[in-house]
Amino acid sequence: MGLKKLVSSGSRATTLFLAVGVGLLYLLISLAWIILSDYFAMEAASSREELVLIQQYKGIGFVVAMTVLITWLVYKVHHHGAVLQRALLYMQTDPVTGLANRAVAEEFLETRLERTDTKQRTCGVLLFDIRGLSRVNLSVGRRGGDMLLREVSSRINSFLRRTDLAARLESDRFLIVLGSLSRNNEILTIGRRIQVAFEQPISIDDIEIHVDLRGGAAVAPKDGRTVFELLDAAERALYRSKLSSNGLSMANRDDLLDNSGYLEREAQLRRAIREHQFTIALQPQLDLNTFEVIGAEVLARWDCPGRGEVPPGEFIPLAESLGVVQEITEQIMLLAGECAVNWQSKGLPPLRLCVNLSGLDLKTGRILELIEASVEHSRFPPHLLTLEITESWLMEDHNLALGLIHRLRAMGPRIAIDDFGTGYSALSQLIDFPFDYIKFDRSFISAVDQLPRKAQVLMAIQRMASTLGAQTIAEGVETTGELLLLEELGMDQAQGFLFSRPVTLEQFESRFLTCSRPPFEDLKAEVEQQRANHKDQITRIGGR
Repeated sequence: MGLKKLVSSGSRATTLFLAVGVGLLYLLISLAWIILSDYFAMEAASSREELVLIQQYKGIGFVVAMTVLITWLVYKVHHHGAVLQRALLYMQTDPVTGLANRAVAEEFLETRLERTDTKQRTCGVLLFDIRGLSRVNLSVGRRGGDMLLREVSSRINSFLRRTDLAARLESDRFLIVLGSLSRNNEILTIGRRIQVAFEQPISIDDIEIHVDLRGGAAVAPKDGRTVFELLDAAERALYRSKLSSNGLSMANRDDLLDNSGYLEREAQLRRAIREHQFTIALQPQLDLNTFEVIGAEVLARWDCPGRGEVPPGEFIPLAESLGVVQEITEQIMLLAGECAVNWQSKGLPPLRLCVNLSGLDLKTGRILELIEASVEHSRFPPHLLTLEITESWLMEDHNLALGLIHRLRAMGPRIAIDDFGTGYSALSQLIDFPFDYIKFDRSFISAVDQLPRKAQVLMAIQRMASTLGAQTIAEGVETTGELLLLEELGMDQAQGFLFSRPVTLEQFESRFLTCSRPPFEDLKAEVEQQRANHKDQITRIGGR
């Protein structure tokens, strides 16, 4: 059911009320005219001929007067009706997108829930959130942001059925009430179709904007029997989809338990930031030509009092949703700088340290001040710092990212494109960035020695990186077979469980920096032996 029908039903009732009112007014005026005019005509006429003449003029005068009156009344009624209809429509719609507002959506959902209870029918809600809308407004202005919202609402509307209603709840949040569902999982099918529609970017002022639409779904009566219960269930599902890579999540009863401690986890995280509870772990990065440790990836760790070690996959998304991830990045950056300076004071060889940056770190531009403060505080040589930036963020706003990376490199750090191959970027855009390293995602490396086509893709990208003057880093290497082929393909560096899991600062120093013999001497010998035994197989898979 569309919003226009809702407004139309209200305007019909208003029009009927006004029509009845006009009809009664006409009736009263006519009766008064007939009774009073006849009385005055008989009093004024001195003969029968004068009475007939007065009656004729009286009829003509009545017709003329009523014509003028009715014309004026019709105009006023139509004018006020149009004004009332516009006011009613404005009260029930979002002025930017033209979709229903929260009040209309909740009333519509309540009606559908009543039918669900009485006729054993199923209905549901989809709650969508546009991530990064404020960034769009900053980039293309408020007018461009409104154009984006109208296009989003248009794409959502194209999937609605006659029994559905779409509403805009807040600046970046949309609700779809699915009035009739034949089965519970039908809501996920509809939700995924909507998300697929946003795989194509939206063009605003010749700028292509990729919309990241996260969603939560809930179905009545399984997830709730009232409007608020159902919307709360969808809200919890939406929150879970933001914390995971899954763009659309279905509500479940476990969400009640998971979210009951949300405020407590939030308080614990904020306390951890205030009290500097974060530490770092290091995972070595090897030069595949020499098998020497030439760097390490710096990973954030949080040992929460009372909870124990909290996985980064849990506290990093929570920090991003709260807008405090930059404070964590700042602490990790300072710890990395102190670590490097401590090694230098001990006369240990300088190592490159790689720090991951969140999209929020980059969007605000505060990372420039953070690096400057870290270098000044710890005297950390900036050329030993590598900033890992995900490929997907680079593609979100090409011009903004390009300008920021140029400014970062001017300060001394190196730039690595992290998770390469997962951001669906165009190489024509990617080569604009002055990066120093391409870091391949684990999905590219897994079983590469058993999949010749995957190996050929890696070889092509390796050649491209070499042409651009960038080095390649293979992430997530777990088997000697993968390592052998990566060597054969000319990969420059590697890290993964085959070499070491992330370890503490003390463990890293003792295992890889101050040990009496090269830490990977045995692995190097094993690889050389396997290379000699399987040289023909490696050459065949690598395409050489």
